[in-house]
Amino acid sequence: MTYPATAAGSETIATEVNRTSQSYPSIAVGGIASDATGAQIRFLAITIKGPDENQASLVRFPPDTAPEDLDALLGS
Repeated sequence: MTYPATAAGSETIATEVNRTSQSYPSIAVGGIASDATGAQIRFLAITIKGPDENQASLVRFPPDTAPEDLDALLGS
């Protein structure tokens, strides 16, 4: 599933709800936001709900990163 949306100071490009190979629920969100200095960044956040606790990763990319470069990096 994909849920594009916008919020103050950010734009969600894509959200994907899925399950890991161990069947744990996961969500990946990618978008564009502004950092504390007002500079634009691209980001990818991934969370996994595990049996005991949740895990999360956040990756920031330079603002001039092309979407096709991110696709190649993520293997989509």
